[in-house]
Amino acid sequence: MSKRDSRGKQKLRCYKKEYVKFGFIKSQFDENKPECFLCGEVLSNDAMKPSKMQRHLETKHGGSRNHDIEYFNENGAVFGKKTATIDTAFRKCTSELEKCTEASYIASLAIAKAKKPHSIGEELLKPVLIDVVSLLCGKNAAEKIKNVPLSNDTVKRRIDSMANDCEKQLVDILKEIKFAIQLDETTTITNEALLLVCVRYIATDGDVNQDLLFSSNLDTTTRGEDIFETVDGYFQEKGISYTNLVACCSDGAAAMMGKHRGFTARLKGVAPHCKIIHCMIHRQALAAKKLSPELHDVLQTSVKVINEIKAKALNSRVFQKLCEENDEEHTTLLLHNRSEVALKGKERLRGYSNCGPAFLKCSEKLSRVITPRHF
Repeated sequence: MSKRDSRGKQKLRCYKKEYVKFGFIKSQFDENKPECFLCGEVLSNDAMKPSKMQRHLETKHGGSRNHDIEYFNENGAVFGKKTATIDTAFRKCTSELEKCTEASYIASLAIAKAKKPHSIGEELLKPVLIDVVSLLCGKNAAEKIKNVPLSNDTVKRRIDSMANDCEKQLVDILKEIKFAIQLDETTTITNEALLLVCVRYIATDGDVNQDLLFSSNLDTTTRGEDIFETVDGYFQEKGISYTNLVACCSDGAAAMMGKHRGFTARLKGVAPHCKIIHCMIHRQALAAKKLSPELHDVLQTSVKVINEIKAKALNSRVFQKLCEENDEEHTTLLLHNRSEVALKGKERLRGYSNCGPAFLKCSEKLSRVITPRHF
């Protein structure tokens, strides 16, 4: 038999109470190893033999070998309690660190919900908490607040960690149930093309939930091919099946609704069962394209008047004061936007029906634009 085989079959020795007479108790970290309560040294399991423990006592603690058994019992009990106290303190320290970490997550979540910069935790939130807690609960409680990590980088890591966890939970849900997506491509004020994809599904409790699935930058072009590759790449990376996708909602842009090269056409190639829906928030813009000449004239005149009021700060202030004096529910107007999602309807004319004519009497320029027949 080889030496390796003989080692593999070695007997695992167990601690016996009578070993206390050699100055050894069971190790608090490994019950299969003896620990000398005179010096704190932990020996291997193979050393758990009376002869080896006796030799350790005689060579390292020769002055204690002639003591009676009561001496060893008392010192062994004291050492055991001391070790337990150290272990308890360590556990308490670990528990406090965990609470500080949890508090850091709570504060980071509040910062994210309030859409504040990450640095506000260290620059404002933490100093205020220390002062308030010190006043109400004492300095000892305030010292615990100081241990809560709220630096700029820490808050960022906490938010990223929570975001990744939320995304993972959402992806796990979408792998099991049917869902619909709504997506739109837009350009930010810094000329970055951004794609947003939202998802709607019915949860197991019957509630209809809607969440942001992901957002991604489109580096160059924003064609239907680019949008589809971005969405398809995300689905493939996360393991989301197209069989669960039942509907897709988008606007009427050519990149989205193109018959041959649009996103929806490519989506139909991998999910022919998916139903394509036009976004309902564009219904005012769609209706405005088919207005009669009379209604179109009214709409365009209203747009000119409203933009004239909103374009100048003085006009806006005077109009707001006029609305307040007439006890109007709304005191401001929405600036007309000629984009595809322009809001056309009652929201645009709020506060205008009653105060508009009175305001026009004071504005010579607007009086030339609109005539009494509009009222």
